[in-house]
Amino acid sequence: MGLYGCAGGVIVSNDLSWVSIGDCFVSVFSSSGELKFVSPDGLENFQSYISKHSGFWRDPKRRIYIRSQFRNNPQLIINGRCVGYGALTGEKNAKYFIKSGRTKISSGDIVIFYTDGFGRLIKNRNAFSYLKTIFYRPKNFLVFDQKLAKSNYGTFGRERTLIAILN
Repeated sequence: MGLYGCAGGVIVSNDLSWVSIGDCFVSVFSSSGELKFVSPDGLENFQSYISKHSGFWRDPKRRIYIRSQFRNNPQLIINGRCVGYGALTGEKNAKYFIKSGRTKISSGDIVIFYTDGFGRLIKNRNAFSYLKTIFYRPKNFLVFDQKLAKSNYGTFGRERTLIAILN
């Protein structure tokens, strides 16, 4: 199970084998609501570097520059760190940015694959109560999701995909 082009996994018995790239993640919540696992942030080095350089993402020239210089560029090393990032675009160098691993899960855990638009929700202390509604009252989650997007479109309105699996 997974999201097109960014995160996925396979559950066998109580083992979750996961993969992610860029700003997509895999998280696991216990049945009691404890956040047990979050996959690494594939944009951490890039965002740390680019935040120190002025520019606006909405500027088409800026997007062209970033995508042509940083995306899928594992050779872009600054101060000993790769500041490139990965995206599944068909370019072979994306493979250098794929993160993967295994983590144990238990019966009743919720495994979530999501894009960055849901990142702040997952880190919210009330995330588990919102996420449980996906399974028991999916329409309530959709209403909550729309309210979230309308409340702050810049933070919650874009690039939001979420797949949840109850183990």
